[in-house]
Amino acid sequence: MRHKLIQIAAFALAVTSPAALFATGRTETASPDRPYEGVELRLAMDYAEHVPFVEGVIPDFERDTGIKVTVELIPYVNYRDKVILDLASETGNYHLLQTGANWFDEFVGEANYLEPLEPYFEDPRFADPQIDGILPNLWSVYSGQSGGSAHGFPFIPDAMVFAYNTDHFAQVGLSEPPKTWDEVLDYGRRLTRDTDGDGTVDRYGFALMAGGRVQTAVMYTALLFGYGGREYDAQGNPMFDTEAGVKAMEMFVKLLEIAPPAALETDYSESAQQMAQGLTSMVITWPGAVLAPLEDPDKSSVVGDIAYAAPPNEATIIGGFSIAMSRFITDREKEAAYMFLSYFTGPEVDKQKALAGLTPIRIATYEDREVLEAYPYFGQYRHVLGVGIPFSPRPGSTDAWKHMQEYSTRAFLGELSPADAVRQMNDAIVEMLASMD
Repeated sequence: MRHKLIQIAAFALAVTSPAALFATGRTETASPDRPYEGVELRLAMDYAEHVPFVEGVIPDFERDTGIKVTVELIPYVNYRDKVILDLASETGNYHLLQTGANWFDEFVGEANYLEPLEPYFEDPRFADPQIDGILPNLWSVYSGQSGGSAHGFPFIPDAMVFAYNTDHFAQVGLSEPPKTWDEVLDYGRRLTRDTDGDGTVDRYGFALMAGGRVQTAVMYTALLFGYGGREYDAQGNPMFDTEAGVKAMEMFVKLLEIAPPAALETDYSESAQQMAQGLTSMVITWPGAVLAPLEDPDKSSVVGDIAYAAPPNEATIIGGFSIAMSRFITDREKEAAYMFLSYFTGPEVDKQKALAGLTPIRIATYEDREVLEAYPYFGQYRHVLGVGIPFSPRPGSTDAWKHMQEYSTRAFLGELSPADAVRQMNDAIVEMLASMD
């Protein structure tokens, strides 16, 4: 089936009026004279792929409410530190912020950085946020429930998906995606081939993210989950030096056999490009990273050949981001910010988001005929998002990724055996966390 990549800019004129965010059918309504006229909001983001869509739907919101919203794009490497600095200093420079789903324990625990949203849900001045219409696992992961209140809405939901080239599979007699990591390795050996007979391998089985950056830690975690392991126990102690942790590292190293020579420089964007060029046949990656490269005829040579499934053992990571608001802004700014939260995560904008090729959050959107005709693989994404396992929210867990990257690389280079790499990695993480607690 031909996949369509619809231009984002077209949707700025198609979104339902934000005036609908005021209560309808409730006992009270907001004053009709645009009570938030002149409020200026800043939304901090680091996920550049979504910025054009967000900026595309803002003008209608501004026109109907008189609220001005500016997106500030902060580079990923600086984003978390810059946002925490603003929150910790209570300056309120950012009214709305993209928040990692695994940051909530830190952001709404003792620090108490984020505004609770329950009072706004119950305020008759505002429309019902229709939380029941959001995929249950997404609300569970991205709402930041703490102290009896939600602190965010799903913003950029993402769960690692297994993508594979059906044409490549057919050429070697394969028809179904692998169910285990051992099958991935077996399939990959069959798919790694010299396709033109010149004596040089020109197609590889797997696009491996082993470049020593964040996605290397993510890839190891995906393997860990696939073998039934978890990052930390209930007391927050690292659980990498376990049978599952060692198996994950052993498989990580073996996957180099079926990956392109550039695997040790490959992150998510490079892995998507390798798939789009037909250089590789399988990948596990984030939908946000693969949709445009794989499904856009201007960027991909494999449009129509890619199928999607849950990763082996149906164990996948759910990552992505929530959208939340700072506690350190004025009450009027908070009410205006909540208006934008409701607008952006409501049913109408959610459908426009899906038609722009971005992952929606609502059940009705995933069942919408127009959406599924444009992007039939959203049906599989819905399943993957539903079974996703979130990263640990333990404070310091993202800081541990640098050790996961370092010791995975040392195992790739043969400096350490997989078992030694995992043992030393676990020890380094224990020491790092102890220094932070």
